[in-house]
Order: sequence, then structure tokens, then C-alpha cells
Amino acid sequence: MLQLHGQFKDGTVQKIPFESFTFPGGEQGLRIDTTALKDADGHFTIEAALRSSSDILSLLMLTDALRQTLPAVEISLRMPYVPYARQDRVCRDGESLSIRVFAQLINTLNFRTVTVLDPHSAVTPALINNVIVTSAQNHVAKAVAAMGGDVVLVAPDMGASSRVRDIARALGLQMLQAQKTRDASSGVVTGVQVLGVVPPIPLLVVDDICDGGRTFIELALAVRRIAPQQTMGLYVSHGIFSKGLEVLSPLYRHIFTANSWLDSSTPGLTVV
Repeated sequence: MLQLHGQFKDGTVQKIPFESFTFPGGEQGLRIDTTALKDADGHFTIEAALRSSSDILSLLMLTDALRQTLPAVEISLRMPYVPYARQDRVCRDGESLSIRVFAQLINTLNFRTVTVLDPHSAVTPALINNVIVTSAQNHVAKAVAAMGGDVVLVAPDMGASSRVRDIARALGLQMLQAQKTRDASSGVVTGVQVLGVVPPIPLLVVDDICDGGRTFIELALAVRRIAPQQTMGLYVSHGIFSKGLEVLSPLYRHIFTANSWLDSSTPGLTVV
């Protein structure tokens, strides 16, 4: 999903209409309503919720269409979720380094700035030019407030440790560490271990992405084995929720996200 906004000479910011279409051979096309550009001052922002390869191609087309019309235009990109960021290293011979491929593609568009939310790892901002990273801290703070304020943040694995530790310190909260195990051949999460004492106050698990939710399911089950009545919440910056909330809601009383693939009115989901 894309939106294009332009700043105009009267100081207002307005949405610029465009239409997408598909040629008989299957190729995508895009056309901007050029009459809406007449009084623009030359600075535009593209809001990009990229959730498919088709969305990425539409971003390329929209950027090119705008520059075809206004060659000297300055464009900023707001892209909360960075596709392919989870494949930030080569694990097996013959694999592509997907985030580098995607970053190179974005860099060819020469955006003035690229604003992203809570990227998966430090590899993403290292590869994208003119990047601005927005922390999840304010979103987590809203989730904490919704749970009553007295919570302990949980890092579900070692990869989330620094992210959660920084947020916990900024919000004056305690942190609990967990560690997951994977099957070496398949990469499937096989279990989660809690590394510490589970406190008698609610827990808020914090991470960047929830796809199918296996890590969070195993973590909740591990906590329940220690403290069966423990109240738990889950915050993820990017909620793909590919298996729905049904697999998580029996284990988590609260589920929060900043950027969701599900409709914001989905029962049991709170967008913060």
C-alpha cells in the first residue's frame, strides 16, 4: 500500500492521486494525476507499507513516475517495515543476501531520507543510504501504560537483548531474558528457556516482528510451566501474524503492535 504526499506553495501538505494498472502481459504500470502537481514546491513523501513483491515494484514505479514529471523533485520515503531484513546473513552456501539486494534497490532511487521503524538488526541501517531509524520506545511505552505501568519487559531471545535492554532502561523498567533453541537442520524453533526468576508482576514480551508466532508461543509455555497464573502481554513493532491471533491470544492477555498486517479493528489486537 502506497500513499504520495506533496508540500505545496501555500504551506499545505496534500495527498497526490495516482492509479495502478496491469498490462495484458502481466506487467504493472502506474500513472500520477499530474494536474495535482501544479502548485507543488518540489518536496514529496511516499508512505510505503510494503507487504509483497508487488508493493515493492509499485514503489519503484511511483518514484519513477514522479521524477518523470518533476525531474528535480526531492522525495523522502517512510517505510516502517523493511522487507527482506530478516535475511541479513548468509546461512548456507548458495543463498542470496536478501537485505543487501533490497537495500541496493532502494539506494538506486536516491531518496532524500528513508525512515524505518525498529529494523530487525543493525545490518539494515548500515546498508540503506540516508536512513533514519525510529525506535520502538514510544510504542512500547503506550503498551506498558495499557497494562497498568507495573510490568517487566522480556527479551524473547539473544537477538532482542540490546533492543529490549535499551527500552527498559529508558522507561525505568526491569528486564527478563529468554533464549530460544532451534533445530540445526530446519531452523525451526524447538523451545524457549527463561534465564532468570519470573517476577510476580505482569510480563510484556518485546520484539520487532511476529510472523507465525512460534517463538512467542514457546516462550509463554515456558513461563506458564514456572508461573501458571502469570499475566503476559506481547508487543511487536511489525505484526504479520500469518497464523492469526488465535494461536497467541490464549497465552497473551494483551497483544500490541505499531504496524499490523491485520486490520486495526481485529479483536484482541491493540495498535499503539
